[in-house]
Amino acid sequence: MPLILHCYVYGAGEHWEAICVDLDIATFATSSEDARQRLEDCIRMYLESLAEMTADEQRKFLNRRAPWHVRAKLSVMAWLSGLQGGAQRFSRFALEPEVPAYG
Repeated sequence: MPLILHCYVYGAGEHWEAICVDLDIATFATSSEDARQRLEDCIRMYLESLAEMTADEQRKFLNRRAPWHVRAKLSVMAWLSGLQGGAQRFSRFALEPEVPAYG
């Protein structure tokens, strides 16, 4: 079964933040493209590090969602962005990263 991760990138002041709510990984940068690329790189490194863990540890670290209030805030931001016709400083996207072989 493929791993599908739900992610957001949004402008916050002078920088951009990107977060994967399914793994509770976040980063920031000076542009939306850079924030998204940094997030993808962080996710790749995170998943690669799981290859060195036991199966129980892997399950634990693959089920590490962001806190409910962060997910709720981003859901509201997505809803408001949709009402505004897709604000330029907020977007959501899904990633389907290659998952390294574990064991």
